[in-house]
Amino acid sequence: LNPYGDINGDGKVTTADVGRANSHAKGVITLTDYDFVCADVKTDGSITTADVGMINSHAKAVKSLW
Repeated sequence: LNPYGDINGDGKVTTADVGRANSHAKGVITLTDYDFVCADVKTDGSITTADVGMINSHAKAVKSLW
């Protein structure tokens, strides 16, 4: 199982995950299934810029997701 924020499944939360979440939030791509669950860090059923910000903060070691 991947931790929240690890959208690409590499075991880490990085700017690559931020980019994927941001692309979904902007409607460029559509995350589905397990990718969606990993990106929905607010667990509210949607991926928004708030989720992107939280993933970004974790990736930059500002604030941990877990």
